[in-house]
Amino acid sequence: MSARTYRALLIANSTFPADAQNLPDLEGPRNDPALLRDALCDGAAGLFPSDNIRLVTEQTMAEVLREAEDFLSSASRQDTLLVYYSGHGLLDQRGELFHCTRDSRADRLRSTAVKSSDLRGMMDESAALDTTAARAVETADRDRVLWSDADREWAYDRQSHIGRLDKGLDEAKNRGWTVVSMKNDWKQVFAGEPTR
Repeated sequence: MSARTYRALLIANSTFPADAQNLPDLEGPRNDPALLRDALCDGAAGLFPSDNIRLVTEQTMAEVLREAEDFLSSASRQDTLLVYYSGHGLLDQRGELFHCTRDSRADRLRSTAVKSSDLRGMMDESAALDTTAARAVETADRDRVLWSDADREWAYDRQSHIGRLDKGLDEAKNRGWTVVSMKNDWKQVFAGEPTR
């Protein structure tokens, strides 16, 4: 069997000029992808070769979807994949999560933002994340992680008025996924030097 390969797609949008009134600029996404890349490639603790990490910043919905599809469809069974997004996330009237991009508008999410379930669908179809095979082998040859955000994870628990992850949390348990809570599972999060 081939050795495991670690690959990451790090997506970040900090500006939203199509709807700046409803989607203000964010500071975190300006620095998050580079800091995460550095941690993933760290010689002492990182598992990801730097050439296996793709940074996608300040892109439109179509560009982000194309990058995600290229990344996920090119995976093999030996790949461990990380897809990371930093930016605004909005729920529509039906409670569906959308990741905002450079051309997103709060009043037109379906045509201007990346629907989370579309990304999930691409992940399910990926060879690295083949859900049918994963059930059969109990995820022994693939890793899946839901990594929650310490500052906002309260907003997506089972009782939240903002959005609930009850289906996702149940599915994670059923599929043997690892759920990492930044609030409960980390003693300290180290701040890096901001990049400019």
